[in-house]
Amino acid sequence: MPDAPRTTVPSAPGRRNVLKYAGATGVAAAVIGLPVTAGTPAFAAEQNTSAARGSAPLDVLVFGDARSETAHQLTAALSDTVTGGLGQRARVLNPTEPASYAGGTLKFEVAVSPTGTTYVTVRLWGDDYDDTSPEAASGTNMWRLQLFCEGKQVGHQDQGAVDSLDILDTAPRAPGRFFFHTLPLPEKMTAGKKKVSLEIRALGRIWSYGQNQDQLYYNMTTPSRGIYRLYTHTEPRFVPPKGEVQGPAPTPKTRTGGEEILDSIKARVQKDQAYLLTGATPATLDGWAMQSLAEGYLWSGSPAYQQDAAVDRVLQAIDGRYLAWKADATVLTGSDQQWQGFGRVGLVLALLWEHLGDRLDTQVTGSPYAIANPGFEDGADTPTGWEKPGWAPGGTWARDTTVARSGSASLKLTATGADDYSYVYSAPRTRVGAGTYTYGAWIKTDGVTGLGAHIDPLFFDASGTLVGSDHKVYASTGTHDWEYVSVDLATPDGATQIELHLRLTGPGSAWFDDVTLVAPTTTDTPVPPVRKDAYIDMLKSSRDYWRQHFPHYSNQSQICAIGLYQTNRGWVSSPRAWPCPRRRRATTCTSRSA
Repeated sequence: MPDAPRTTVPSAPGRRNVLKYAGATGVAAAVIGLPVTAGTPAFAAEQNTSAARGSAPLDVLVFGDARSETAHQLTAALSDTVTGGLGQRARVLNPTEPASYAGGTLKFEVAVSPTGTTYVTVRLWGDDYDDTSPEAASGTNMWRLQLFCEGKQVGHQDQGAVDSLDILDTAPRAPGRFFFHTLPLPEKMTAGKKKVSLEIRALGRIWSYGQNQDQLYYNMTTPSRGIYRLYTHTEPRFVPPKGEVQGPAPTPKTRTGGEEILDSIKARVQKDQAYLLTGATPATLDGWAMQSLAEGYLWSGSPAYQQDAAVDRVLQAIDGRYLAWKADATVLTGSDQQWQGFGRVGLVLALLWEHLGDRLDTQVTGSPYAIANPGFEDGADTPTGWEKPGWAPGGTWARDTTVARSGSASLKLTATGADDYSYVYSAPRTRVGAGTYTYGAWIKTDGVTGLGAHIDPLFFDASGTLVGSDHKVYASTGTHDWEYVSVDLATPDGATQIELHLRLTGPGSAWFDDVTLVAPTTTDTPVPPVRKDAYIDMLKSSRDYWRQHFPHYSNQSQICAIGLYQTNRGWVSSPRAWPCPRRRRATTCTSRSA
């Protein structure tokens, strides 16, 4: 039948109107009238039975076929008839002029069942796709098809229990063949009727993270994908009528090779875990790094396998996360773990529970008054918790396991010329309070001339700005055994953290060991808690916050639910933890306590 004249349809709807017809997330089933049996075993059995029966559709509309379109009283706005996949006729919907969010429309009547649920299935060509980007879900022309029944939107335009009729993606959905998408119609709109009016509207792209109307809705600028057929039926699982052209089914193939890919992945994981075990600063590890190292401890192929240092580093990483949270509450709500909160903390505690020993009874490391790795025992070629600035000229630094005042290692700095120097500093910075602190280190030298080896505490405020200047204290030059050098410094006004710099200026070699930081007994800075109490505090706070701020946006709600389960799993035998029946029932309840 001839197309209706091209007319302009309304542009981008406001958020309020979209929600008015679609229903708020979380109550979608009530708004659109989904059958209460959906998701039950009986419903699944019905699907299997219908597939076996292959029941005929209630109605079939062939787009592009004049007789079929006339029989269904189709009216089209901004639409063309085209020949598409496998020579089949179809309708495309065009953009408005000028372009707007809403494009062309197809309105028609179809047969429905007066009782129960009527389903609508649309037939689309699998080779249609948005070629503006090779990355999934990132194209600029990801146009949508939205279904309406009796003038009201069916389901949601974005992120809902009942989705759009179609969203064009950036890769072919089913190359060389047709595919189908099925939606339920609201029972309250079909009850007692034999026919209803349906409408397919073409819409532009939605950017789900948009903060206003202009960011959320993008104008449709090119024609939609082809729409080939629409069926109504009463069986939840659609079975196409016999004899329809569908295209060849894909031929299953046995994958060969792939061992080299697995070997490459294994080597990469081993490399990462080796770095986490010997090179990374534990206090700065994120949740994924904690988990990787914990799993490495349990994996026989990992350099961290059954290494006590791996368990120690995981707990030091949790300590660092705890202290960061105490200094900045947004670590819980806006960290690299997003809506998962401290879920991975609970996860790694559960993974390593049988291997923690008495470590939970010790104080949190990296606390106020404590410099990380003060004896240089942790690390490989260089000690963890210490860094050399990229701009520092010349000189070398290394973790030396042949020289030590105590333990099994020290830090060795070497310089070669009169103007050469070697220079490292503690990282991350150590928090300090008001009062006078003592900063010190033991230093041993060999052939040192010039200014020599020295320590230099530097103060910073909460924003990382340097407060004051150098406070250098030198050891003797020449060659000598271990000598303790120290300085008493009052924390300047505004300072909240320090870096301890260890330096060697001029030729020679110097060894540093047993770095000390002694706090005043009158300081107001709280004494660091034991891990057991600290971990319960952070896990409970994460669980209680996120259960009261549970997001309802697709992946966010899933991630938050996982985080809630994991935080509780890390300390479930605590009297303040939820009992097993309140956690995910599919997992065996194991007694774990922090």
